[in-house]
Amino acid sequence: MTNSVNRFANVGSEMDGDLCYIHRPELETELLERTVKYEGYGSINVVGLHRMGKSSLVYNTLVAKTEDFYKQNIVVARIFADRINSADEFFKNIADAVHEVLEDHDDVDEILQKRYETFKNVDVVKDGVSSLIRFFKKIKKSGKRVVIIIDEFDKTADLFKNYTAGFGVLRELASQAETKVAFVFISRRTAEQIESKCEGISPFHNVLKVMYVKSFSDEELKEYFRINECSGVELSEEEKKKLVEITGGQPYWSDILLEAYKKAKEEDRSTDFETIFQENRRRIYTVYGDMLRVLNEGKNKLGNKLYQIVFGPMEPDCSELDIDALYDYGIIVNKEKMELISDKFKEYMAMKEREVVFYPLWHDTERGLRKILKSKLEKKYEKEWEAKILALYRLSEPEDIMKILNSYFFEDQKPEPYRDECNNKEYTKKDYFLSDNLYKASKQKKKMLREKAIKEGVVITLLEAMLTRGLFLLCDAEYNKLDFEEIFGDKDKFVEKAIHLSKARNPYQHNNEELLNDDYKKKTKEYCEALYSSIKAFLENPK
Repeated sequence: MTNSVNRFANVGSEMDGDLCYIHRPELETELLERTVKYEGYGSINVVGLHRMGKSSLVYNTLVAKTEDFYKQNIVVARIFADRINSADEFFKNIADAVHEVLEDHDDVDEILQKRYETFKNVDVVKDGVSSLIRFFKKIKKSGKRVVIIIDEFDKTADLFKNYTAGFGVLRELASQAETKVAFVFISRRTAEQIESKCEGISPFHNVLKVMYVKSFSDEELKEYFRINECSGVELSEEEKKKLVEITGGQPYWSDILLEAYKKAKEEDRSTDFETIFQENRRRIYTVYGDMLRVLNEGKNKLGNKLYQIVFGPMEPDCSELDIDALYDYGIIVNKEKMELISDKFKEYMAMKEREVVFYPLWHDTERGLRKILKSKLEKKYEKEWEAKILALYRLSEPEDIMKILNSYFFEDQKPEPYRDECNNKEYTKKDYFLSDNLYKASKQKKKMLREKAIKEGVVITLLEAMLTRGLFLLCDAEYNKLDFEEIFGDKDKFVEKAIHLSKARNPYQHNNEELLNDDYKKKTKEYCEALYSSIKAFLENPK
């Protein structure tokens, strides 16, 4: 016999019912106000990573109340894009879903039926969508409002790959007064990101409001724990605190641990949440992996950016917009301190670091190189080494160090122009390239470095701001002065490695590793390991 109060029997599925679904008042209100509450209404994109409760939220707020809405002349229909194989089938499914609701209520007149059948007999991609538009015009004219929920909307990136006009059709249905369909798109990526994959010409996403579904808020957690008491899971305040610490209040992760907690209690085993997490980590790690995969599928490679933010070094292409996106997803929960949703997720990232695409071995090498450069430059040029290096390779007179750093961080300065009299020994092409690289960090990175310095009291040196290529150029230029031969050996061989790694760095960083052949990747790894070995030996026993 089914236990009607065991909410964990349905873990991972769409939750409904008073003893399963956790109400999320703010999100529910936002969804209703956008789609059904007012005469002026629009479409919405419900976005969130795996198992955040997006579908459950929409189901309980709209789908479960279909009959109530129908009495208000609001037709609520739903389709699942992941079950569809073509653009034509996608639009046929939309019409079918709406027609079915009307038919169930014996509300299909002769004209509407004729328009429905006409559309069903056309090929959308070949023949256009005029008959679909006429179908929805007729419904709107009858005084009914249509709300269409499209779950797994991410799939449209594939469905519309060869029919980018599909996004334009959705825009027309959603924005034209004669049709005015309220769409609810449920997806892991934003509609803008999905649309960008298809290179469509219609800014379809502009007609949508984006609503992110994250972990439970403090108030929602109170409701969560109250509901779980009805399933026989009553936690102490200390246990509640530990659960939230591990899961960050993420619905599915919390359910997994509470399901295991309930079972452990029934079997008289340890109910310590740390133990329970370790026993169930494979199940949770699967979701962690799915999250990182989704983050890296977008154009911005947010998974890679997250690794840069958490473990460093941050590259210039990691912008404040990327941090905002990770915050919107609920992965970063505190932008000032860069706190993640859970320390367990951070531990997982560290464990998987060797598998991420922007080459962690080189990160170790790069970190070490910065340390060696700083140590050697301080020894050679003493406390004003930054001012002296900037002056030397900027080909200008030395200035006060704070003035130089302020100009670097707060202004978008460029190095002095390369002069035509390049034969003059004082002005070499290498000098100019190095000078240019010293100033090439993006505005966003300058701002981030400045804010980090202010908030954390961290002294940001020029070396932290330099790109990979710049570090190698500085090593090359200062090789003899800093006695690098004692660390790396022959200069020509060092330069050979440096040139190779500088070229390889970009494909790895931008997740284009497939552009490099196996021999090239093998050589990259060998060079990196060789440099890192020399760096590690020096740092363990500085000379």
